[in-house]
Amino acid sequence: MNIAKSTNKNVGGVASLSYVLVSEVEKFPVIMKYQTINFDDIMLKGGAEWKTIYFSPETCSSDSENKTDDAGMYYNNTIKADYPAENADASIALESIKDIPILVITKNLNGVEKLFGTPENPMRLQYNQPTGESVMKTTGYEITISGAGIYPAFFIKRI
Repeated sequence: MNIAKSTNKNVGGVASLSYVLVSEVEKFPVIMKYQTINFDDIMLKGGAEWKTIYFSPETCSSDSENKTDDAGMYYNNTIKADYPAENADASIALESIKDIPILVITKNLNGVEKLFGTPENPMRLQYNQPTGESVMKTTGYEITISGAGIYPAFFIKRI
């Protein structure tokens, strides 16, 4: 298979993050190989919806690192972002999904969407609250969402 030159601009950077709890997923497409996933094939239970995670502009990045261990090849998928302010509402919201199995969609500045995690190999959120050493360094939350699976993040197609 040829890998052709891309005609898309490569602005880079993550523009938005959305997540849903795995427990809120009614139906998920069968994954037989690495593929593009149709967004509408991810069916949520009644009343469930994708929720957003705000982050400071230009602080969000994602990675699907290929690794090998005794069990074989896998991908360590990671998303990192900074939330800009320390406050009770953000703390309560982050704590409510900490270590809970989630699926995450990132959208980059080119409009390309990727799905991180599956119900069988979900992502999990962790965060910490560093205090800035000076007035110039803000306080807030460092968010890390990670998970491992046999595939890198899937491209999402909306029909």
